[in-house]
Amino acid sequence: MAPPLRFWVIADDLTGALDTAAPFAAHGWRTCVVPWPGASARSTAWRRVAGASDVVVVDTASRHVAPREAARRVTAAVAAGRRAVAREGGHFYKKIDSTLRGNVAAELAAFRAATAVERLPLAPAFPAQGRTTRDGAVWVDGRPLGQSAAARDALAPAVSGDLARLAPPHALDVIDARTDADLRRIAARLAREARLGAVAGSGGLAGAIAARFGSPRQATAARAVAGGVLVVSGSAHPVAQAQARALVAAGALGLIAPIDPRTPIRDRRATEALAIDALAAGRTVVLACPALPAGARVPVARAAAAAGRLARMVRAVVTAGAPGAVFTVGGDTTAAVVAAMSWAPLAVDGALVPGVAVVRLDAPSGAAGPRWLITKSGGFGDPQTLRRLVRRLTSRPRVRRSPTPR
Repeated sequence: MAPPLRFWVIADDLTGALDTAAPFAAHGWRTCVVPWPGASARSTAWRRVAGASDVVVVDTASRHVAPREAARRVTAAVAAGRRAVAREGGHFYKKIDSTLRGNVAAELAAFRAATAVERLPLAPAFPAQGRTTRDGAVWVDGRPLGQSAAARDALAPAVSGDLARLAPPHALDVIDARTDADLRRIAARLAREARLGAVAGSGGLAGAIAARFGSPRQATAARAVAGGVLVVSGSAHPVAQAQARALVAAGALGLIAPIDPRTPIRDRRATEALAIDALAAGRTVVLACPALPAGARVPVARAAAAAGRLARMVRAVVTAGAPGAVFTVGGDTTAAVVAAMSWAPLAVDGALVPGVAVVRLDAPSGAAGPRWLITKSGGFGDPQTLRRLVRRLTSRPRVRRSPTPR
């Protein structure tokens, strides 16, 4: 039985959209993620998705655009949500990055105005990923945000963790949280105060709300996938790069994607052939972008072009190599791969662990190709996180043998 509440969630990148959708799917909601620009008022596909889902998560792809454009997209997404849920009612949730990357201030202001809420509840903590809120400030792994690895992100470095800087006084109700239990108490309190109509936070609070109002179901979350796993790591985050190295050290085939536009086509084809052969043999393959020099900053246009070239390589490898699962690391990488493979809209099945979404890919009966898309943000986890997650996908369950009769 589907939960009675409907939610319309707005996120600024695809991995954030997916990790926010995952707990709703895991707690019984029919959940779908639609990448931008699916919110077109004239899009019949958009209306079909909304009508068939309990939770719709919109990726506005606005993390790296100008603040005014980000605000415009948020306003449009709220308007589309109002049309979609007008008959049955619904609740709006603005997902922000737990390390405040992107156009957080502009998007929160647009969301607050579009939903006409006087004081917007905001709880950005995500304790499962080491992100907490203390005295109105964001901390990461026990350090103030400005001293964390998030401050060295090559595309969208965090600057300050002071949440009071995001809006005029009294526009936000900033709520501290250090544990998952704190988030559960926040969800219960907002419900009790009838303030769930418009809420902002990370995937952490979304998970607490999903648990509070849903009921766990037996998800078909990917385990023991048939075939090799293709890991696509395009994130420049130092955490993501360390995780890719650890996975290769554990035995995966590591390949640096030749995404420089000047690279001869024969070099790209050779890399694709190595990946295809390894996947056909059931191996895990890591296809990663070249590492950046320490402290380097990447222009957004250059990063988008690189993600597009990486995604085209992925399409060639997936088409010929037929992996059992594709595991993408980083929001821009995930968005480029989903677009190249024409996988949207995305039917979210649940979470492998909190913050790691599982998407079901429905291929035609008997057709070769991945059945699962697994996604995570570049900055989530310790150096061994990716290795542990891939191991969960590739480990076979133990079969108990019956005692031999004597």
